[in-house]
Amino acid sequence: MFLPATKCSWSGLRLLRRGGRALGPLQPGTVPRCLPVRLRRGPGPRSCASCPRDAGDLGAGSGACGTDENPREKPVGPSVPHRGDDASWPQPSRGARGALCSVEKPARVLAEDTLALEMEYGAPDARRGSAESAVTLLPPAPSPAHHRETRPSHTRELPARSVTASPKELPFQPGDLLYAEFQKGENTFKKMFKLEAAGQLNSSRGAIPYEEMIGKLPGQLCRTSIGHRLMLRRPTLEEFVLLMKRGPAISYPKDMNMMLMMMNVKQGDVILDVGSGSGGMSLFLSQAVGLQGRVKSFEIRKDHHNQAKKNYKCWRDAWKISHVEEWPDNVDFIHKDILKAAEDVESITFDGVALDMLNPHIALPIVYPNLKQGGICAVYLANITQVIELLEGIRICKLALLCEQIREVLLRDWLVCPAKRKDGTLAQRVEPKTSIDLKLHSQRETETEESESVQENDYGESLSGFPYSSIPYIARPFHYQTNHTAFLVKLRKFSPEY
Repeated sequence: MFLPATKCSWSGLRLLRRGGRALGPLQPGTVPRCLPVRLRRGPGPRSCASCPRDAGDLGAGSGACGTDENPREKPVGPSVPHRGDDASWPQPSRGARGALCSVEKPARVLAEDTLALEMEYGAPDARRGSAESAVTLLPPAPSPAHHRETRPSHTRELPARSVTASPKELPFQPGDLLYAEFQKGENTFKKMFKLEAAGQLNSSRGAIPYEEMIGKLPGQLCRTSIGHRLMLRRPTLEEFVLLMKRGPAISYPKDMNMMLMMMNVKQGDVILDVGSGSGGMSLFLSQAVGLQGRVKSFEIRKDHHNQAKKNYKCWRDAWKISHVEEWPDNVDFIHKDILKAAEDVESITFDGVALDMLNPHIALPIVYPNLKQGGICAVYLANITQVIELLEGIRICKLALLCEQIREVLLRDWLVCPAKRKDGTLAQRVEPKTSIDLKLHSQRETETEESESVQENDYGESLSGFPYSSIPYIARPFHYQTNHTAFLVKLRKFSPEY
């Protein structure tokens, strides 16, 4: 018979060769197409010409070669398999064909679909009367299509890679809030707009029809009518707060994030926000407290109160279109002076208080009783003189508030980009003077790298012919920086000792 050796492991081939069944030497690193195995017909039905078998071999034999018993006359009972025994191997029903010889045992560890060709082309004919026969019919070489068809069903298939939207975020559609940006060095273009079914985005960088944006995923690069490339995506909460319509001057996201850290806001907290403004702090608090939390936002001016509600609604509507889950509706905007709202908050215990007003020291006696013990009151103040007045008001009113921190958050943006000449081309690093041999060697390396594929940097310029570390870079802070915006004061309520 013939075993398809390309499907066999080297351990199986070595086992066959030790038993004297493999014909011809095996070269290291090569596997023959088929392995010829010689079978000999013995006195019994389909017995093996090898040494006597153990009692635990397949076929329920008696242990002597050529004396297989009829399985119909003597049923085989269950027995405990011994070491080296084959009783635990899968045994298909063979009927009156008798036992398998020991040569065929290594083939039993292979998959059934792998041995399909051997069973079809390599089975010896039982009707031949010769005492010794060799199978000479070779199976056809399996094609790649055959391997794909006969692959085991338990093989783990990798998921197909496709560009689809994540289950939490949907493609662009009319009514969506989009953010277009372009950055080249310090020249930046940022615009937030609402996607419509008809129309186009107009800018100094060109126009893009809205119909080309519908159905795209965030992070899509689009080319304008005059050739500039803009990246389209949805704005983050920080970008929305910076570009939304304002009433008063907004609190910058860097300061609002610091206030959230000071108050240690977590899911399920109840927070008091005094001074809604344009609604920026209310949005950050809404995200922090989650579905189980609540935010009470007070504003004394009617126009600021209405603008904060519009911005909050605009963000929630855009979120509902672009995401599967909705933004939590957990902010209560109240148009009222906090000095007259003692009755509105007297039954509520707040986990934290955020104050953003001109004279916060006059509001502390109102909100102090409703702040839990150990809770934090974070105060946003523009001038250092306001900080002094706040601390003096706490001293005069004898409030059990401990000033733990007074911070000023400073950020510094940096510019890191390849150096360019005045004509706009990339500059090259000036190498020190070297010997002639080194110059020739570097010239050969440059010629070799010029033949490589052409690449482009972020600015659309070709980088071919520029080996690694041959282009100098500029690394410096931006000329325009957002430095001082506010002083943040952290006050903790404590219980005085008696």
